[in-house]
Amino acid sequence: MKLKEYVPGQRVVFERNPNYYVIDKDGKKLPYLDKIVYLIVGDINNQVLKFEGGELDEISLQGANVARFKEMEKHSDFTVYNIGPDTGTMYIAMNMNNRKNDKGKYYVDPKKQVWFQDKNFRQAVDYAIDRKNMVFNIANGLAEPLFTPETLNSIFLNKNLKGYDRNIEKSKELLRKSGFSWDKAGHLIDKFGNHVEFDLYTNAGNTEREAIGVMVKQDLEDLGMKVNFKPIEFNSLVNKLMASLDWDMVIMGFTGSPLEPNGGKNVWLSDGTLHIFNQRLEKDLNSPRYDFEKRLDYLYTQGALATKFEDRKKYYDEYQKIVYDEKPLIYIYSPIRIVALRNKFQNIYPTSLGGVTHNIEEIFIK
Repeated sequence: MKLKEYVPGQRVVFERNPNYYVIDKDGKKLPYLDKIVYLIVGDINNQVLKFEGGELDEISLQGANVARFKEMEKHSDFTVYNIGPDTGTMYIAMNMNNRKNDKGKYYVDPKKQVWFQDKNFRQAVDYAIDRKNMVFNIANGLAEPLFTPETLNSIFLNKNLKGYDRNIEKSKELLRKSGFSWDKAGHLIDKFGNHVEFDLYTNAGNTEREAIGVMVKQDLEDLGMKVNFKPIEFNSLVNKLMASLDWDMVIMGFTGSPLEPNGGKNVWLSDGTLHIFNQRLEKDLNSPRYDFEKRLDYLYTQGALATKFEDRKKYYDEYQKIVYDEKPLIYIYSPIRIVALRNKFQNIYPTSLGGVTHNIEEIFIK
């Protein structure tokens, strides 16, 4: 396909490329489709309404909608496909940045720096998160708790890293190790007497992440933390994360690959453009690294240079172990990917790696 039209905030249109080199067994040039239109919608509810209204032909379903779509499937013009664990990940990140902006002001409040840079604090947050409850209530059971940056269908998944249940007492023990305590009202205070209060962001309109945010807020308030949950418009959130660096904690997601961890180098290399938990702007690229960041830099470099699967697996197993221990990102759950597609399309061969329309050049309309 080649780009035909882009209308900001509305749609992107691709048209058939007559010079595409692949032909079918009858000598006909691919692709069969004349055009593909991607609609840009404001939120997930709007996406569902557009599919039900016939404006969309394909939709990825969140757990809350699957049962209703399966019932609708019996008397509708679409099929619901279960294509296994999603290749993407959802996570909680804390802003571990300890640098200053051009005006000499810290990106992150110094007292919050002490919390977020404390491994015990990050692990305490991790143990307080009730992943099983989120899987049951938000994903309608169509997910599995996740504890590593590699997804459950990844050939590089480190299976020695075991999951665990929520453990508030373990969280409190970790906090006490770092000098935290609780006042008479049950509010968490640090060793300097500061009440633990911070903002938690996600992108407004993503109902799944908003629901996770509500539950994370509740889970952390069980530890005496005051959490100000703030869903905001996506572009504003991206600006906070990537430009102003003015944020405390966030719920976001990354797409991923079950076949190649090096695709995540932008996240894990310390100078990566998506090194979300300790983002470095161009002026900060030579600033000091945490020890575990230095090790991740080494492992990702060596993993890219190695050619044998067994050799690469050792490097990528260790990187997962570091993330598992240090908790720069706290993973939540891995959804099962459910997709609905109109029955008018032929040559549909769903796979867990490529989804439903991976062979788009071969798909045609009946």
